[in-house]
Order: sequence, then structure tokens, then C-alpha cells
Amino acid sequence: MPQTAPTSKENRFEVAAKSIAATAIGGDFYDFAQFEEDTLGVFIGDVSGKGIPAALYMARLVSDFRFHTQLSREPEETIKTINNLLVERGRRGMFVTLQYTVLDIVTGRATIITGGHLPALCLRAKTQKCEILNDDGGIPLGILPDAAFPSTEIQMQHGDFLVFFTDGITEAKNPAGKQYSLERVVTFLENQWDSADKIVEELISNIHEFAADARQHDDITLVVLKWR
Repeated sequence: MPQTAPTSKENRFEVAAKSIAATAIGGDFYDFAQFEEDTLGVFIGDVSGKGIPAALYMARLVSDFRFHTQLSREPEETIKTINNLLVERGRRGMFVTLQYTVLDIVTGRATIITGGHLPALCLRAKTQKCEILNDDGGIPLGILPDAAFPSTEIQMQHGDFLVFFTDGITEAKNPAGKQYSLERVVTFLENQWDSADKIVEELISNIHEFAADARQHDDITLVVLKWR
């Protein structure tokens, strides 16, 4: 469910994103929330299942996200509220893994909330090394009411990147059945990068090269945020 990436009038941040569905109707999504001029929210997730049921579930979830992010800037509160909504109207076997990040654009302070999702990565411009964030991903949303979700706060430095992705990237397979893996993502990223766009395009290109002619079996979604 591609969305237009937000822009910064004062050039404080840069965002790039791409989603490639494995079938005609995918279950991955990403979205953004901007609070006036000083705060940016980034939302990425993966709905269980495929086809029309997953697409309908995703569409309502994104609508909930857009509504509730305008009621509160606190990511913990937003995710707990959305989780309880999903539990209340839950469909059997349906759930979602997701990550919601709120960045203070002025200070570079980011809070990352994870619900059963893969860890985020912080690529440090100074060292060209990746930090793995929220590797204890907790449980997906839509399963337990009043659940708690892992939270991490991180101080970004100018030029650092935050990288968010779904398991269609780490679990992409080559013709021999070997997965791309989180370790391969980290190794690829640990380099000098000029822009978020460049990371998105070259990482996805590298995944396609790795997969060769193997069939894409899951949606691929990648969001990259640079604090400038």
C-alpha cells in the first residue's frame, strides 16, 4: 500500500520507501504521520494471510493509525489503542506485525515500538555500522488485549539512517533455497551512503540479484529515514 513519502521544508530529514507485492493483493503496508513541523511518525507492518481479507484488514488498520496518531503523539499509547481495537473486532487467525517510530525532527530523538516485527536498524554515519533495535520483537497486534510492546529510544546523529523492513526481505530465497537473512542486510548496509533513496534502490536490487530467477514468495517492503 504505497504512500507518498513526507518531505522536510527545512531539510531536517529525508525519507524513501518501496513496496513490492508478491501477488496482485499484498499484505505489507507503510504510512507516515507528520505532527506540525517538529515530529514525524513512520509506520510499517505485515498482515497475516494474503488476498482480499488481508487487504481489507490492512486498509482499516491504516485508517485507524491515521486517526489515532492525530489524537496522541505517544507511540506506546497509539499502539496499545490500535491493538485493543484489533482484538475487539478480531477475525480468526488474523493479526499484524508492525513497527511504529516517532522521530523528534529537531533533536533527532526517536522512539520505536515493535509488535512482533523484525528489528529496525540504525546505520551510523560516523562508523558505518548498524545497530539492531528491538530484536526482542514481542507479540503481534490483534492477539491479546492490553498487551505490552517493546520500546526503544535512540539518539540519532546527523547523517544517521533508520531502516525498517518486512520479512519478505530477510526471507527472500535464491534458487538453492537459501534466505537473504538479516545478517546479509546488515552487511550490505554497512557502507557509506548519501541518501535514503540510494539505500532503498540498491538494497532491493541486491535482493533481486540474490534471488535470481527464484519466485518471490512474500511481499517486500523497505522504508529508510535519514536525519539530516
